[in-house]
Amino acid sequence: MRTSVFNNKQTLPTLLDSFLNDLKVSEPLNKYMQFKPPVNIKEDENGFYLDAAIAGFSKKDIKIDVDNDLLTISATVEDSEETFKRKEFSKNSFKRSFTLPKTVDTEQISAAFKNGILSITIPKKEEAKPKPAKEIKIS
Repeated sequence: MRTSVFNNKQTLPTLLDSFLNDLKVSEPLNKYMQFKPPVNIKEDENGFYLDAAIAGFSKKDIKIDVDNDLLTISATVEDSEETFKRKEFSKNSFKRSFTLPKTVDTEQISAAFKNGILSITIPKKEEAKPKPAKEIKIS
């Protein structure tokens, strides 16, 4: 008959805690992982709408630049001197760039940040917007 680990006096979470506490890592794992916030991009006749999920950051951490046809979203986070008994999450600096089409009006780009979502509105130039059909009268 097999002995089940659940018959032990230690519960599974206690066993996992014990294992994780005994695990020695010389460098933090997140040093090797680059954070890349996921984005959703929508388009309609008026422009493009980019939403980036960057929960945990504050508005002051975020920088948005437009250089020629390149939109760049970035955030730099200073390393904290705090020491933790256990640290399972952290904020990592990031940088994402998007090439903008020639049809957008870079002077009218706007952004808002709410509940961890950065929303950027990128309007199209008037000449790039679809025009309604026009009937030509025959003379």
